[in-house]
Amino acid sequence: AASDRPSDVFMSAECSGYHARSMASSQSDAPKPPPPPGARPAAQDRAGLDAAGARALPPLSRLALVSFVLSLLTCLPFAMAGIITGAIASHRIRTSQGRLRGLPLALAAMIIGAVMLIGQAVLMEWTAGEFMSRNDAAVRTLTAEVFEAVDEERARSVERGWSGDAIDRVGRAQVLSFAAEARDRYGVLRSVELIGTEAEGRDLARQLVTSAVVFRFERAERTGSVRTLLMAEAGSFFPRARLTEVVVEDRERGDLRLGPPLPPAGEASATE
Repeated sequence: AASDRPSDVFMSAECSGYHARSMASSQSDAPKPPPPPGARPAAQDRAGLDAAGARALPPLSRLALVSFVLSLLTCLPFAMAGIITGAIASHRIRTSQGRLRGLPLALAAMIIGAVMLIGQAVLMEWTAGEFMSRNDAAVRTLTAEVFEAVDEERARSVERGWSGDAIDRVGRAQVLSFAAEARDRYGVLRSVELIGTEAEGRDLARQLVTSAVVFRFERAERTGSVRTLLMAEAGSFFPRARLTEVVVEDRERGDLRLGPPLPPAGEASATE
C-alpha cells in the first residue's frame, strides 16, 4: 500500500528514465565497426570524392578519343573526320560543366588533322608537278630518238620507248620512214621545246598526256604534238612515259605523223 503513494511512483519513474539515458549514452560512446574494404562514406560519395578523399575524375569523352585516332591516320578523309569530330567533342566538353574530360585530345585532333590536310595538299601538288616534269624530260629524250633513227638498231630503241599496247604499236619500218622523211624536209633535229601540256583522265597509274611542242630543225621550225602514256612500273613510285604519237605540222607539204593508223573519218565521227 505504501508503494502506491504518489511520491513513490514519481521516484520510480525518475529512476527508470535515468537508467534509459545512461544506456543510450554508453551505446553511443561504443566504438563503431570499420567500413568494409573499398567502401566510401556517404558524404564523400555525394561530394564525388574517391576512397583517398581526392575528387574523382569525370569520364573521358569517347568522341575526343575517336577524333584523335582519326587525325593520326594519313588519309585525306580521315583527317577531315578527325577535325570535324574534334570540334564536336570540344564543344560537348566545354558545355558539360566538368562532367566530361578530354579537351586536350579534341584540340590535338583538330591541330593534327589540319596539319595532315595541308601536308597532303602540298604532297599532291609536288607529285603532280614531278609527274609533269618527268614527262617533259621523257618527251624531249624519246622524241629526239625518233628523229635520230637512221638504222635498225636505233629504230629498235624507239620501239622500246613506245607504248606496248597493241592499239598504239608501231613497227621499225614506220619509224625509219618517218625519220627519213623529216630529215629530207627539214634537216637534222636540233631541239624540242614544250609549250603546253594537257593530261587526259585522273588515273595516275595510266594517264595519257598530250604535249604541244616546237620542233627546231636544221632548215626549219615547225609546231606539232607528242602524245605519251604514263604507266606505272613495279619498283618505281613515278610512272614511266611511253610514246604513242608524234606529229609535225606542215601546211605546205602535209603533216608528218608517226603512230598507229587513224580510224576512218566515218568511224571517228560515229565514235564522237
